[in-house]
Amino acid sequence: METVVAAKADRSLSGIELFAGMPADALAAIQKQCRWVDVGSKQIAVDNDGEASPVVFVASGTICVFGATKNGERKEIGQVPTGGLFGDLCGINGGKLSAALGDGESGLIAILSGEAFRSVLMDHPPIAIRHIESLAQGAKSKASAPAQSDGLSPRQRVFAELIQLAVPNPVGDGSWLIDKVPNHDEIASKSGTEKTEVAMAIGTLARDGIIERKHRTLVIRDHPRLTMLANMQ
Repeated sequence: METVVAAKADRSLSGIELFAGMPADALAAIQKQCRWVDVGSKQIAVDNDGEASPVVFVASGTICVFGATKNGERKEIGQVPTGGLFGDLCGINGGKLSAALGDGESGLIAILSGEAFRSVLMDHPPIAIRHIESLAQGAKSKASAPAQSDGLSPRQRVFAELIQLAVPNPVGDGSWLIDKVPNHDEIASKSGTEKTEVAMAIGTLARDGIIERKHRTLVIRDHPRLTMLANMQ
């Protein structure tokens, strides 16, 4: 699909969060290496078939990011607002992605080759550190998010959360322990369920002899069975 090259007056990376505080001359050098494109609603802005993906900076608008599935279809990964970027991991280690602008919007993007992006990170250590911190924060957010789209039922998510919290009993009897077990509200929050669902799930496990509560400690008597229940479809 035809794209429109942006006017030179609009070509600025000053609003990109990764480059906040970068000296003007260094930022100008990066801007000159970018291909700037005005993108319209639903227009495919980046459609990469090469070995390495470019890195895309969103100067304005909101970009919907798509990745390729195993059967070649596009699947939406997420949306990137003004000031963000995407394709950075693919640009570093290779990969493929495509992107289209969200409905009813127009925007401006700057496209930088993966090789040039790697050079920016190597030449500007503070930017590289900020990028690493951003990736780490993203990984932390994903790890702590409730698992609501993994195909598990609410009760299975409670079981999975209990398994994640448990450690082997040091006495070596095959049981597992959750020391100072969280209250039902906390378990519900971490597993993306309701407090009542947590209470019912734990009650069922106790009646079936799979778990036993001893003061603030939850003893998992039959860890293999609990694991099986968490993974049953």
